Amino acid sequence: MKKLVFLLPLFSSFNGLSLKFLGISLRLDQIAVIFLSIIIFLHKKIVSKEKIVLSKEYILLVLFFIVSLGSSILNSPDKLFSVVQTINIITNSLAFFVVVNTLNSIEIIVEFLVFGFNTVLLISIISLLLFLFSYISGTQLYGINLTQNQNEAFGVFFTMREPNVFGSYMILYFLLAFVLYIDEDNSSFYFKKSFLSLVLVFTGISILLSFTRGAWLAVLLSIFTFYLFSLGKVKRNYFKIILMPVVVLFIFFILSNVLKIEFLSYKLDNFVSTKGGTSEARLWVWFKALDNWINQKNYLIGNGTFSFASFFNVGGYSASTNAWIGNMPLTILHDTGVIGFIFFFLFYVSLVVGTFVVLKKAEKNHYLSTKKKSILIPFCWGFVLGIFGIFIAFFFTVALNYTYPWLFMGLLIASRNLLEGEVA
Repeated sequence: MKKLVFLLPLFSSFNGLSLKFLGISLRLDQIAVIFLSIIIFLHKKIVSKEKIVLSKEYILLVLFFIVSLGSSILNSPDKLFSVVQTINIITNSLAFFVVVNTLNSIEIIVEFLVFGFNTVLLISIISLLLFLFSYISGTQLYGINLTQNQNEAFGVFFTMREPNVFGSYMILYFLLAFVLYIDEDNSSFYFKKSFLSLVLVFTGISILLSFTRGAWLAVLLSIFTFYLFSLGKVKRNYFKIILMPVVVLFIFFILSNVLKIEFLSYKLDNFVSTKGGTSEARLWVWFKALDNWINQKNYLIGNGTFSFASFFNVGGYSASTNAWIGNMPLTILHDTGVIGFIFFFLFYVSLVVGTFVVLKKAEKNHYLSTKKKSILIPFCWGFVLGIFGIFIAFFFTVALNYTYPWLFMGLLIASRNLLEGEVA
């Protein structure tokens, strides 16, 4: 069963692929996590008679889902669509449940991450090759869009929904590898520096090729935040921290200004300007969504899951006018109101704060074995940093209806539970 769970990083990258089942379209990542959840639940209840593990944070998440479902039934102009989308998010969040209930030892988490790192390496290499072929030949390939216009997301997205999703997916593994790489105590226990270097290089290239301001900002701000607020146990090599972004910026400058690669200049202009590329359209949609939330006056519980598209289309969802807000905090406020926003914000914050509390205890515990400290503390830091990173990236997209963010939230809880068990 655990071997099946190890495939989740791969399946979570298939969020742009779907299958029709009884007239309902289900994505491959969603199918995988539903199947695993059923298997794990039945195994624990019938075979092993083990207790199902639920973190304290899950209560806040359930309350958020109740508000989301209620607002969809009561306030959405297209109630069926919003209810289905709520169920869609709930089923994808089962990845959180799957990971917490299966990854219950350091060795299993390490084995899971080996699969995960190898998955992102494979995806990154294939994406890079496809990108180079598309750019050199001028051929438009699946998963690659180099068209410079406001109507299509520019960049690499491979088998994922769009470039913002691709970029945020890569951020999680990049930031985890970053923490493990610069931690000097973790040198030889589980991950070789050479392997982590490969992961950093290729996931870094993938983040660059996603050409999304959210992904780029997330990496820079996450590393800067880690630099400022690390508890000190994860030993920071300041030279490496400073060198990484400098090298990336230098390469980008050479490619865009010396070699005159046009699309790089286009995206750089788009990154810093509010009057080019998708920037104007994005800002217009954000103000429109906020205006819609105010005008509907459903301040407490919102207007229903992903209901903005239905309001935009005057009464019902239409794929031809698939208007989406593209900003997670604003989407949650619009869809679930102040109450839903508070529940989800508390859930997200409690993941991080709860981990900090356990990390501080671990720092002061002199009986915890050096080996366990040297892997569990960097794991917790890496997962916290990844979750912080995608939170920044989600100011430019929404991905709660995919499995990969829930996967990392589950990994954080699984690692925190192990560390908490050691210091209790």
